Amino acid sequence: MARTIIATAAIQNLLGGEERVHQARKPDIVADAAYAIFNTPARDLTGQFLIDDSFLASRGVADFEHYRVDPTKDLAADFFLPADSAQPPTSHTVETYGDRR
Repeated sequence: MARTIIATAAIQNLLGGEERVHQARKPDIVADAAYAIFNTPARDLTGQFLIDDSFLASRGVADFEHYRVDPTKDLAADFFLPADSAQPPTSHTVETYGDRR
C-alpha cells in the first residue's frame, strides 16, 4: 500500500482532473481520522505528526478499501509525504467512526 492522494477539488481542478480523482481515496478517511483525533485526549497526541491512515491503523482500522474512490483504479501516490514514511498494516478488519457510512 502506498500513501495516496485524497479526492479534493484541488486534485480535480488543479492537479490532474477527473482521472486523478478516480485514483484517490475519499475525503472520508480524513474525516474519520479527525473524528478519532477529537475523541482522543490532547495529552496523548501532543507533539505528534499524524497521518490519516497510520493514525486510523493505530486505532484498529485495518481495511482501507472502502475509502477508495474507484476500486478498479490503481491509487496515485501522495506527493506531500515521503515515500519511506511508515505504512499502516493491512488486513480485512473494518472499523468506521460515526454514523456517516
